[in-house]
Amino acid sequence: MSNSTASGDIRGWVFDCGSRGTLDIVYGCIVVLVSAIWTVVHLNVPAKGESDWRVFLRRTRWGLVSIFAPDFLTLVAASQWESAKKSLQQMRQLSEASQWGLEHSFYANSGGFVLQTPDTEPFPINGASLYYLVSKGYIALPSITREEIWDKSKADVFAKGLAILQGTWIIIQSIARAVQKLPLTPLELFTLAFVVSTTMSYYFWWRKPQHVGVPTVIDCMVPMSQILVDAGYAPDAPYTDTPMDFIEKQSESWKRRPLFERFDLECGRKEPTQACGDAAVSKESPEASVCGKSALRHIKSNETFTIVEEPESIPSPGEISTPRPVASTETLKDNFETGIVRRDTEDTLVMSPLSSRAPTLVAHENTKSTLSLRGADKKLKSLLEDDSLSEKEKQDSRTTQVRTQRPAGRIADDSILPGRRLPLKLLAMLIIPSLIHSSIHLVGWNLEFPTSLEQNLWRGSVIILASMSCVSVGMVRVLRVIGYQGEYSLVWVWVNADARESKRKSVIAQTGANMAGFMGIRNWTWPGFWDVVLSLSTLSLVVARIYLITEVCISLRQQPAKVYVDIDWTGFIPHI
Repeated sequence: MSNSTASGDIRGWVFDCGSRGTLDIVYGCIVVLVSAIWTVVHLNVPAKGESDWRVFLRRTRWGLVSIFAPDFLTLVAASQWESAKKSLQQMRQLSEASQWGLEHSFYANSGGFVLQTPDTEPFPINGASLYYLVSKGYIALPSITREEIWDKSKADVFAKGLAILQGTWIIIQSIARAVQKLPLTPLELFTLAFVVSTTMSYYFWWRKPQHVGVPTVIDCMVPMSQILVDAGYAPDAPYTDTPMDFIEKQSESWKRRPLFERFDLECGRKEPTQACGDAAVSKESPEASVCGKSALRHIKSNETFTIVEEPESIPSPGEISTPRPVASTETLKDNFETGIVRRDTEDTLVMSPLSSRAPTLVAHENTKSTLSLRGADKKLKSLLEDDSLSEKEKQDSRTTQVRTQRPAGRIADDSILPGRRLPLKLLAMLIIPSLIHSSIHLVGWNLEFPTSLEQNLWRGSVIILASMSCVSVGMVRVLRVIGYQGEYSLVWVWVNADARESKRKSVIAQTGANMAGFMGIRNWTWPGFWDVVLSLSTLSLVVARIYLITEVCISLRQQPAKVYVDIDWTGFIPHI
């Protein structure tokens, strides 16, 4: 299956022969790739106490993302840039923020500010939370300057400059070889495409501090519980990442799939801790906490409660949720699918949206009813049934919290993803580099490969790379614009935060058209249809990318002799 070549002269591994050899090509490309990866990736501030090894693994993982999905890395960088610009506009509304710059917004959104209140562990806050706390008078605006932020940043200007020079050199070298009709190796073509695709990532992240190790701590004298109460929430309201989720989750467009939700290398989130310990609990204790969905079964069927629904948006000052009519236990069970249930004071059950609250159910006992614990948490049950405890010890422990939450130690690097409606200018800045990246691979359509099969697989892969990237981005854009609320994914890991699986409407139905029925495509009404389509497009992109990376390595075993001919710079640039 040998591939016929124009020159008819195929050579294997070439050592130093007076011109460039195989090792020269490999070394030059690796240096460009490694330096570009190391300088282009701008991660958020690590959590307190994270080891250097853990941070290195995180950087390595995102470096692999830049290799396998450079378009996605640019998308993340663009989303963070757009978010920082919006945060800057918001902060400029404060009179004391006249010196606030884009560096400050990047610094805040990357977890550069850590809030410390009397009743919670320190946790990072983003620009939206910072604006809220300052505008409400809970804290003063941090007085950190641009110079201080850049002093914290360990971004090596020399390293960035060197990476840019190396990238520029490989571009010039590729152009010169094309002019003199000297072929490139697939590895050089891949490196060239990577350098071009990361150009916009450099642009979007140019003013974001890099390698910041220690955040700025903001002391807040107001308890977090008071801040929550002032916002219209319960003082012990559960959360997903931090107590400020009621602000930070409002603009969330994407959320992780449950499988990746607690990926520790990403967010540094600490697992919920068991707070029971050896604490004594009274069977007559006025309140007890039970975790898990099954706990609803243990509320007596003859009990009725008043249900209050917590607001999904920030309530205006003084606004209080209006209680709904008394609901039976069956209604309570029906509603559990859409929210978290907690019995508050005076037999009030509070329903919190699942999108912004952790799945914890807390039920309080009153003097007339008791809480059945059959099938509930075994540790809590054993404590309740411990007859060795004295009545005094039982009375001293009035409350048991089976699971407590600890806020995330850092802001995840994927916490800011594309919004619902990206500006057209920003879309153009994303699409153009993506098209150039794909076009560079298409330039290698007639490259000579060791076998015809490898050449055909290369061609098929670059077609998939060029087409599926546009299809995926365009499809997600269309689904967002028309307000489709079924579930669909972004490269498998993330799904749209506004998904409503129970709302079985297709894209066509939501836009008021009947094309699907006319064409006889009934599957379009299935809520998971578009998730499957986008997942398959992502799979095809991943397979194509893996093949391209594999081929650029194995194709070095046989290359045309002209690949090893040096450029005649005197002919390319006269008078040197």
